[in-house]
Amino acid sequence: GEVSESARLEGSGGWHWSQRSSPEHLVPFDLTLTLTPGSSLSITASGGYRVEELDLRELAEAYPWAVFPDPLEDDHGWFADFSATYSLQRSFALQAGAHLSWPRAAPWPQTTLNADGLFDLDQAEAARGAVEASLRWTPARESYLSVLWRMEMLEVPPFQPGQELGVEGGLSSQKWGGHAALLFKTGYGPTTPGYTWTPELSLGGFFQPAEAVRLTAELEDLLSPLSQGGERLDWDPFLEPGIRGTFKVQINL
Repeated sequence: GEVSESARLEGSGGWHWSQRSSPEHLVPFDLTLTLTPGSSLSITASGGYRVEELDLRELAEAYPWAVFPDPLEDDHGWFADFSATYSLQRSFALQAGAHLSWPRAAPWPQTTLNADGLFDLDQAEAARGAVEASLRWTPARESYLSVLWRMEMLEVPPFQPGQELGVEGGLSSQKWGGHAALLFKTGYGPTTPGYTWTPELSLGGFFQPAEAVRLTAELEDLLSPLSQGGERLDWDPFLEPGIRGTFKVQINL
């Protein structure tokens, strides 16, 4: 409910029971405090205890060629988030945030192949942290340009970049639209030196020739052929996705 005109406190809770969690009975909850000291500034702080039900299909997509633990435990633990957004002349938005979590069963890949030529995906208790900042410019309603920076802190899983810097922009209308993104990743572990000078470039767009028909195309990692060294791999030394493209036709009846 509203504490004052510039403050609002919200909360929710529940009960979670599953044979895949230890203990089997958990009580997730969260509290969120939102402050709006001015028309241009918004501050949000939240925290609590959360449960994440791990899905085998999603894990298989995120961790290809991995051997999952049996049984697979649902992840759960304490968390705390803080974010602040400041709007500049309506067309600029500056956002910063910090995130802390203490998962009890976080997916944690091992760094060596097992006897079957796969790698084991364990679940570990960890202390995770991250800070991020972004600046978004919207010169017009159908266009935008944004810059995002994120740094992982405390315990970082293997093969996950310690820092990411991304630049993205887009332009669209009712009939067509396009966007481009450039992503730099550094601080891969456990490889050394664990960085690459080749960013990930992605392009996408759509065209709507009729009200009920929409064509979309996406191209990912176009600069992959220029990369050098194992540090460029998403799952070094297991997998390099390379250039990927998708084309879709959507018809609404």
